[in-house]
Amino acid sequence: MKKDEVFTLQEERVLVLAPTPRDTQICCETLAQAGITGVPCGNLTELCNQLEAGAGAALLTEEAFSAEGVPLQRWLQAQPSWSDFPLLFLTRGGAESLVALRAMNLLGHVILLERPLRKALLVSAARAALRERRRQYQTRRHLEMLDTARQAAEEASRAKSEFLANMSHEIRTPMTVFMGVTEHLLQIDQDPEHRTFLKMAEQSAQRLRVLIDDILDLSRIEARGMEVEEAEFEIRSCLRSAVDLFTLAAREKNLRLEMEVAAEVPFRVVGDPDKLGQVLINLIGNALKFTHEGEVRISVLRRTDALEFAVADTGIGIPEEKQHLLFQSFSQMDSSFQRQYGGSGLGLAISKGLIHLMGGEIAVRSRKGRGTVFTFTLPLKTESNFQSTTPVKPPPEEPARKNPSARILLAEDDLMVQEIVKMILAQGGWQTETAKTGREAVEKWEGGDFDLILMDLQMPEMNGIEATQTIREREAKEEKRICIIGLTAHVRREITDDCLQAGMDRVLTKPIQMKDLHTAIDICLSDKEIRH
Repeated sequence: MKKDEVFTLQEERVLVLAPTPRDTQICCETLAQAGITGVPCGNLTELCNQLEAGAGAALLTEEAFSAEGVPLQRWLQAQPSWSDFPLLFLTRGGAESLVALRAMNLLGHVILLERPLRKALLVSAARAALRERRRQYQTRRHLEMLDTARQAAEEASRAKSEFLANMSHEIRTPMTVFMGVTEHLLQIDQDPEHRTFLKMAEQSAQRLRVLIDDILDLSRIEARGMEVEEAEFEIRSCLRSAVDLFTLAAREKNLRLEMEVAAEVPFRVVGDPDKLGQVLINLIGNALKFTHEGEVRISVLRRTDALEFAVADTGIGIPEEKQHLLFQSFSQMDSSFQRQYGGSGLGLAISKGLIHLMGGEIAVRSRKGRGTVFTFTLPLKTESNFQSTTPVKPPPEEPARKNPSARILLAEDDLMVQEIVKMILAQGGWQTETAKTGREAVEKWEGGDFDLILMDLQMPEMNGIEATQTIREREAKEEKRICIIGLTAHVRREITDDCLQAGMDRVLTKPIQMKDLHTAIDICLSDKEIRH
């Protein structure tokens, strides 16, 4: 027997409890002649003790089971789900025996042997029982291997997701500085030559940001860490928002960009408008990229209890033998294709993942030189069959007034990010004081008169969530409340939820754009004025 075998020598044994000691000895000798180890047992208690040491099968009489079978029954019923211990049951009445019927009803794997017992039948039944027991151990081994592989895959997925999230954080933080400086220079530098280069830098930064978002989205989909929201929204408005993003690009390529929604499509539906919009943007963007003349048409039809979306183009088409690559991560039809058209190859993989998360399916029809049609279906939910437990809040309106006299505490440990955020705040006319740690932010808040706190999440000594919780706890004793806006380079939903649960009023994701920061501050300060 090999060392890695799961079926040990102890478990190759057959325990024997025959009607008499002589019968037991004869059975053991018969098994030994066939190369099977038989272990004689004087009574059922001894047999049960031997079971604890290991056995592949057991032979006992109906008399022994009828008189004292409870311990054996308990032992057998306590075995794990993969185990179905073979029991050779010696009976005079065969299947007509009431004791045998009771044993078969109570126990798992019972093989009936009628007395007087023939030696050939005993050997055959014992071999069959041991073969079955080996299969059970092999099944257990396979289950353990599958479970180990599943755990390893889940751990690898978690590690990849965590690594990508951390890399996203490390990239987004310096990008805040880069994009902030570029945006600031575009505002103050009117030199045409300088502005040309600054716009190139800004466009490159935006492309890098999109790529980072795509990589993180894909990792969250693969790690099943992305949640689907359910809210009522206007399907035509969602579609129009996605199409409008490409109006200029279509005009520049002299392409027709048209949208058509069938009359039977409900005005309002229930689903995740953000994820649907992301899918539409990916598919429309791809269609425009690979179409040089003609049109791109987006349509929506109702199919019984589903909505069918289609994005059709008159572009270069996709060879049939290459279509299997379309929805694979980081995959394009070939390297020359990638050089000509650019892109990471993530858009379709992300779209497929998002559609599956929303309960739908995606398909493609295409011929080389004849255009392409991507279709996807989503389950149709309408207001009539949707009961929301959370009221849908309308997006906050941008306030009409400014608050130039406000004092803002900026908690941020990265000195370059500090400088760029201070520069953005100065443009809004706000006074700024900085803190490098969460603990310092709490101390300065206690000793100063601030109207708002910008709180970074990752800081030494005390992170932004801990600092926010501390401030909220101390505020409760004094019946006052300061607005706190979180700043994070993490884009995972659970991080945002943690921030809001800790007491932050809003959360902005790095790289922070000037307009978004100004708007968030104005809204918070305006809400404070209304409360007072």
